Amino acid sequence: KQGITDETRVGIYGWSYGGYLSAMALVRASNIFKLGIAGAPVTHWDG
Repeated sequence: KQGITDETRVGIYGWSYGGYLSAMALVRASNIFKLGIAGAPVTHWDG
């Protein structure tokens, strides 16, 4: 809206649980994020 961000080049990244959230954001909001980096995401929830 303010012209600060190029909406065609928005990415997201996170580490640990943030990495998991980055991956989920790509799945659930792929129309918003064009790139995602999941650094050491949580992948094993059984302990």
